Amino acid sequence: MNADFEDIKLILLQLKSEYINGLMKSNLSADIHITERDIVSEVYYRLRLFCSNKNLSSHTEIKPAPSISTEIADLKRLPRIDNVILKNKGEKRWIEDAIKLQNRYQKGAIEARFSSIPVEFFHTAIEVKIQSKFSDAKKDIDKLKLIQDSNKDCNCFFLLLNSRGSIKDHSAILDYAKKQNVFIIEYTSAKKPAQVREKTPKTQGTTKKAVTKCVSIPRRRRIIQLINQNVKDNEILRILDKEYPPGTFITKNYAALYGTKRDLGLKVII
Repeated sequence: MNADFEDIKLILLQLKSEYINGLMKSNLSADIHITERDIVSEVYYRLRLFCSNKNLSSHTEIKPAPSISTEIADLKRLPRIDNVILKNKGEKRWIEDAIKLQNRYQKGAIEARFSSIPVEFFHTAIEVKIQSKFSDAKKDIDKLKLIQDSNKDCNCFFLLLNSRGSIKDHSAILDYAKKQNVFIIEYTSAKKPAQVREKTPKTQGTTKKAVTKCVSIPRRRRIIQLINQNVKDNEILRILDKEYPPGTFITKNYAALYGTKRDLGLKVII
């Protein structure tokens, strides 16, 4: 990875937060992200803003060529990476090598599709998935792993926004990304309303059954709503203590707030 890793991570975490917030609305708006291309396009736009005045370039559908001398047959088999930031290396300019590779396709005069770029010019590589089919996600993680092994300075991110997929597959993807040491930013929604069994103290001579409290909106989702409304942490805790009083959950509201903000790359300020 390189010095821009944390800044780019924050960009992706903000996009994740907006994605979650859009799904929480009772009436989904027409402008929410509904396809992977929507997410890829949004990432491209935000990275383009990030790259301005940095001698960096944001692009999509880029092939990571092992070198400038890679054979055409091998170039045609290379996978495409959803989002890539490219950088020059000293006097070497990535666009010049991209043009050379494209000309070898014998289409240079009619097609300005400079998609095969030597991996040495990769600054950041991002793969996006909004479903949890393990076999598809595994391919994306493996692509990032190869880039990471070939270019140690390249930031690699796997963005998995899985609002409706299988929890089992989602967990398998997380385990595989960890095994491959590929950094993952992920989200999966709870399949059922939060239910917590609370033990009621026994009174002398009587035995009361455990009480199950059903919460209409998951506490984590409520925290994210309040964060996106720019509510201060002290006020968030006050609201949580009112809506989810002590005993509703095993963990305290402060712990839930801390954990949620940690997952979003934010700090609790109290």
